[in-house]
Amino acid sequence: MARTTLRTDAVPRRSPEGNKYESGHVVVAGGSPGMTGAPCLTALAAFRADAGYVTLAGPEPALAVFESRVLEAVKRPLAADSDGLIVEDAAATVLDLAAKAGALAVGPGLGRTDGTKAFVGHAPLAPVQVSTASQMPVDVRHVVPMPTS
Repeated sequence: MARTTLRTDAVPRRSPEGNKYESGHVVVAGGSPGMTGAPCLTALAAFRADAGYVTLAGPEPALAVFESRVLEAVKRPLAADSDGLIVEDAAATVLDLAAKAGALAVGPGLGRTDGTKAFVGHAPLAPVQVSTASQMPVDVRHVVPMPTS
């Protein structure tokens, strides 16, 4: 049986005098009607990884679910079409949020419309090819290190 060892020495520790703003800010941009679980789980994972501040951004119809599932995160609405799917214009809001963050997760629960693809195309991310559990190929991206001020 394989054994997994968790390396806690690689994780920075919070200072007793520190505050949430010194412990990392993660922005999660995603979700759509009926697909709110993935962005909620991503935000919760960021908190579990000890992020001090998490912003959960998604289309207006998804915000009520975000609010009920992830109380701790700050919620921000993103531009969406009449079906509640994020559109390209939402990229400006996400880029503004990301400028103040140390990490950005884009895409959980977005769906696959031309508008969401255009939105993802504006994110400061590098492409990585992966497959989901259902073996459906997905254009997943990982964060390019963001500049610090």
